Amino acid sequence: MNLLNFLNRQIVQTQKVTLAYIMFVMISLSLISVSAGPGKKIDKTLTMSVTETIHFPLTVLLFDEYGRPYIPYTTTATAQARHLGKSSLASVGRYYVGPFGPESVDSVGELVAANGDVIPFDYAEDLLNAEDNDGVLVLSGGSGRFENAEGFLRWDAGMETETMNSVDEAGAPILIIINRGTMSGILRY
Repeated sequence: MNLLNFLNRQIVQTQKVTLAYIMFVMISLSLISVSAGPGKKIDKTLTMSVTETIHFPLTVLLFDEYGRPYIPYTTTATAQARHLGKSSLASVGRYYVGPFGPESVDSVGELVAANGDVIPFDYAEDLLNAEDNDGVLVLSGGSGRFENAEGFLRWDAGMETETMNSVDEAGAPILIIINRGTMSGILRY
């Protein structure tokens, strides 16, 4: 009889401990959701494996609204990221050239997640002072779950670059640059 009472007390105590643990987990989860709250953004670390292809037409030189010469370029990329899935990037940009060579790069584009949600971005890089500004994709706005998203991505060290000369559909020479590597940053949505 004593053994049976002892076992019953152990079972009841185990059930109380299990119930207390379940209640603790539920309260913790509700506090987390309250602290995040509806409409509050949460930072997500974003790491993407990226293969980027840049097309530079070698016979086109344009001038911006301030008279600065630039070569227009287009970029397409595929990427794999935890919060985005298999994604794509596309942008159009300007590669500014000065009397002594390249000076800066800027572009605008879109990052498209696997489900079709879009995050617009701007990119700028000062090629004269590469140590001061090594180029950042600034993410801002978006559609679907990324509405009003914000954040940034930056190329990690160790990017592989391949260059080749080719011709476009009209037979004009183009330079193709392929970059493979990882981009990391923060996405808040």
